Formats: sequence, C-alpha cells, structure tokens
Amino acid sequence: MLYTRGSFIGKPINPVPSVAVGVWNNNDAFGGIYNSQWPFYPSVTPSLTPSLTPSITPSITPSLSPTASVTPSVTPTQSITPTKSITPTVSVTPSISVTPSLTPTNSVTPTLTPSQSVTPSLTPTNSVTPTLTPSQSVTPTPTITPTRSLTPTPSSSGVFNVSSTYLIVGGGGGGGRESYETGAGGGGGAGGVISGTSTLSFGTTYTITVGPGGVGYDTASDPAGGNGGDGSSSSFNGMTAGGGGGGGGCYYNTSTVASGNNGSSSNGSGGGAGNPNGSPGSGTGTGNNGGSSTNANGGAGGGGGAGAAGSNATNTYHGPGGAGGIGVNNSITGTSTYYAGGGGGGAGNYFSTDESAGGAGGSGGGGRGSGAVGGTGGNTNPGVSGSINTGGGGGGCGNNTGNYPGGGNNAASTTGGSGVVIVSLPSVYAGTTFTGSPNILFNGSNAVYTFTGSGSITPNTNSAFTTNYSGNFNGSNQFLTISNNNIVPTGDFTYEHFVYPTANGGGGNTFVIGANASAYAAVRLQITGNAQIGVLMSTSGGGWAVSSNFGPTLTQNAWSHVALVRSGGTVTLYVNGTGYSVGSISGSYNGGSNYLGAYYYNAIPGYAGYFQGYISNARICNSAVYSGSSYTVPTSHLTPISGTSLLTCQNSTFIDNSVYHASITNNNSATTTSSTVPFTS
Repeated sequence: MLYTRGSFIGKPINPVPSVAVGVWNNNDAFGGIYNSQWPFYPSVTPSLTPSLTPSITPSITPSLSPTASVTPSVTPTQSITPTKSITPTVSVTPSISVTPSLTPTNSVTPTLTPSQSVTPSLTPTNSVTPTLTPSQSVTPTPTITPTRSLTPTPSSSGVFNVSSTYLIVGGGGGGGRESYETGAGGGGGAGGVISGTSTLSFGTTYTITVGPGGVGYDTASDPAGGNGGDGSSSSFNGMTAGGGGGGGGCYYNTSTVASGNNGSSSNGSGGGAGNPNGSPGSGTGTGNNGGSSTNANGGAGGGGGAGAAGSNATNTYHGPGGAGGIGVNNSITGTSTYYAGGGGGGAGNYFSTDESAGGAGGSGGGGRGSGAVGGTGGNTNPGVSGSINTGGGGGGCGNNTGNYPGGGNNAASTTGGSGVVIVSLPSVYAGTTFTGSPNILFNGSNAVYTFTGSGSITPNTNSAFTTNYSGNFNGSNQFLTISNNNIVPTGDFTYEHFVYPTANGGGGNTFVIGANASAYAAVRLQITGNAQIGVLMSTSGGGWAVSSNFGPTLTQNAWSHVALVRSGGTVTLYVNGTGYSVGSISGSYNGGSNYLGAYYYNAIPGYAGYFQGYISNARICNSAVYSGSSYTVPTSHLTPISGTSLLTCQNSTFIDNSVYHASITNNNSATTTSSTVPFTS
C-alpha cells in the first residue's frame, strides 16, 4: 500500500486488503508491514505537559456544595472561564491550594490530526471538585467576579418603634330593676380589663374607643321590671375590652326569668341574677360570673367584677342583695387604682316595715345596690351608678312597696360606669400628638395619657430641636397667652428661660402663671427698673407670699439664664447658674390665666407690664431641675424632660413642645428670630 504525504501518516494509495506494500523512503513510502501491525508514530505526539497544570488558586470565596464542580473546557493557552456565574454567599479564607494531577507522565495523548486542536476532556474524575470547608478555597488563575453585591441592603422603611404600656377597660353593665311589690334587680357586671405592653410605630395614628356604661332599666311606668343594659366595649391598637352584662330584672307577674345578662365578648363580666327565679350572667374570657338570687323573696345577686365573681344574695326572706365582685388593681398612672368592680344587687322586701340593705359595689367603681323601701332607711340608701371611667357595674334596684321605683334614687336602676383607655409613653417623645383631650400626667419618666372619651394618639419624637429661635417682644403690646392649667405649680417646680432685655425693666414681665383679675398670680417674674429679677408669688389669690427683687443686675442686650425653683417648700432664684434664696413658700394658687411676655392685668387700665426683648427656651417642669448654690448653665436647647408642662420659644412659630401641646395665642404678632439666640447651634 502506498501513501502520499499527509497531515500525520498520510493516506494509502492502491491499498491491498491483506498486505501493505511499500517502504519508507525519502518520499514517505512505506513497505513491509502488515496492516495488523500498523505502527504508532510517537514522533508526532505533542508535548501537552506545560499548560495542563493550571494553578487553581482563585480569589473567589464561594460556598460550594460537595456535588458542585468547575468543569471548564480549556486549551493549553486558554484561561478558565466558568460556564455560569457563581454567586458566593459567604467569605471563605483559603488555607490550601488544589492542583489537579496532570503531570507529563499522565499526559493526555489523544489521536490527533494536524488540523486538530488540543482540547482535553476534564471528566468528573479529573475535574477540580474539592469539598470545601471554611478554611479551604479553590483559587483558579482567572478571577470570577460575583454578579451581585455581598453587602446586605438595609431596611428603607424608615419606621421606628416605641414600647408603650396600656390599660383598656370596657363599660360596666347597668343594674336591673325590680317590679311592683316583689323581687329585686341584679347588679350590673363590670367591663372587661386588658393591660400590658405594646409596640407602637412613630408617625402612626392609633384610634381609641372608650365604651359607655350600660343604661339601667328605668321605665317607672312598667310594673314588669327589666334587665339593665350591657356596657359597650373599649379598644386600642387592635385590642378590645368588652362591656359588662346588665343585671337581671325582676319581672312581676310574668313568665320571664330574671336572669342577668352575660358579659359581652372580650372579658366582660356577667350581671347578677334578678329575683325571683333568675340565673346569673356568665363572664367571658377573664370576666367573672354574676351572683345568684337564692331566695324567692330575697335580694338579687351582685354583678361580676373583673377580679372576682359577684356574691350571691343572702338566702333569707326579704334579705339584702349580694355584693358586686371586686375589680382589678393597676398602677399605670403611678397610683394604685381598682378598675371594673361589679354592681351590688338590690335588696328584697315586701312588707312596709322591713328594711334591707342593697349589696355593696365591688372595689373598682361598682355601684351599691338599692336598699328596700319600707322603713326609714330605704330612701336614704339608694343604689349607686358605677363610677365613670372605671368600668364598674351599676347597682341593682331594691324592692319598693306601693310603686315601681328603685335603684339610684329609688326611682330607677343605675347606670354602669363608662370605660377608660390609658396609654403610657416615655415623656421624651414629646412630639406625640392626640385627639380627644386626654388627661396627661407624669409617672416617673413616662407621660400617661388617660382617655375618658374616644380619640386617637400618634407617637412621635420631638423634631423641634433642629433650629435655634427666640421670641421677640416689642415692649408695647405683644405677649403670649397659654391655655394649660397643668403649668400652675402645686408642689416642686422649675420655671426657667433665657432672657435678653433690650431695655431695662420698668416692670416688664416674663412668666406670669395662674394670674387672676385682682393682680395676683401663682408665679410672676419680671425685670425691674434696676434690671434685677422681681419674684412675686401668691398662695391665696388675695396677697403676695413674696414680693421682692433678687440677684444681680442683668446685662442689657445680652443673654441671661433665669430659673425659679421650689424644692420641698424652699424657693431659690438662679441667675446664670448662681442661686439666691427667696424663702420658704408652700401651697399653691391658680387664678386661671397664664402669660409670657406681659402681665395682662385689665383691672388697671393701661397697665400690662410688657417685656421688651427676647425670650428663648421657656420651660416649666413639675420638679426641681436645679439644686445647690450653683449649677452649670445649659449650653444647648432645653428638652422636654419628665414632668415638663411647657416648652416654647424654640421654633419659628410659638408652639408648645411639651407632651401637652398647649394652645398658645400670639397677641399682637410677636415675632421669632434665629439671629438673636442664646446658642451657637
């Protein structure tokens, strides 16, 4: 068989099936070899050693499972490019390098033609598939860049939270009414009670609902009697305290059973059983059952309280009513207080000479049941309605001979007490706003908002301290009126402000708190004609407990920090951090009017004692902020610390930055400025 020149071994010419004829010569002829002995020519085998041992020591730090492998297709000169993007989730620090065993002795020797490129197949047996631990990594020559950032994206919601404490009390049930000449009405059940802590979000408005008490059955012209009405639920932040059940009525000459009403959903307590034949109402959730009427001619059962079931009436003929169940104690306001007591059952009586007492109302606002009328005591022992804003049940109606009344005035059953919602927040969040006119007081570092009617609350930080302002008063007709009686002192207090007089005194007033129409005030500070601070305080409204000048002469056209402090009855005036004793003054007085920048006294025509100059950071607290003979004067904006009842003259408008957000009236357009201020920033 003869061959022509080819890429490696050529191709045969005139092949003979059994024998290859030809010889090697200079013309590449071949001969003398059978086709079964077809030779392999090592002289055409390329050296594949140099580029088949890549250094696989990458800078990637992927998290690879044991089954994952990097199986690139390479040529001797190729760089390794992964066929897919590897997105690591953790950073792994390598401690070893993995080098595949591709040495010259294990070289890949494929059957090659001159036109072929060397593309070794790296099968799983020759692939780099190490099991990686946190101390290992594979470091290939190419750099594999992750396709996404490894840095977590922070939350962009901008919502911040505050922990609140709450107390929710539903309205109490009304007392049941007795009928003509027989039986007695059961006491109303107490409203439900829920308390605890809840996380609120800044800037979110939370609706508050305060449930009224149930109406007592009071149709005097109806001899059949009737059950008291159920109380209504109170709610806050998705939580609901149910109303109490109405007390059972005494249904004269009818087949109606005089059972007390069940407490409404969400922890309401049941009403007491009416007499005769009634059953007590059942409490729901944590609410308690009403009491039973145990004698057909006796008193009625007491309403269930939030803390205990109502008592059964005494099993005696014409006996007294059962007591209402006790309520629960809570100190959210700083004072230990019982809420949601059950109403007492009415007393039983038939004969005109008998007199029995109504059941006592449970602690927590439960109303006493009406005594029976027969002797002299009945008309002086009426039933009592549940106390407002406690959720107490109303007292039941006692028996009365000769007509149909009973209860509160021996004329009707009594009404259950209305509910209440109380929310306590850290007082530093003085940016909190509200509707519904809650009562606000301080318990330690918390501001406590007591809602006696429906409204809303929106917790927030106080953003008032981002600017630096003062109020500018012209000394002729400008002043502020402040509508907030919480700023009138009753115990310890601090009245402080920065003042910048632009004219000396003549009686120019700064703080005038609790003033009356007779020229007296609880606290009055003024700049006198000799530029001292005049301190005037009245504890009676008919004279001054102190009326003197104290401290050094104030510098005109300069800032001074002035604070009047009472601690345990001892009053001290501080001017620029130095204390001056005023005296021992206890007691308080409130004439009803509060001013800043003037003593607006209409009884003396033409006299108002206007202040001329600037006032900044005017703050009133119900505590002694400063003590001792001296202190360091504040060098930055005053903040609404616990007990702050007024904080103003800090903003571009006159607003109260305390938790009270008192209404401030700007009389005759006093202005604000950021150019004359006590702080540099």
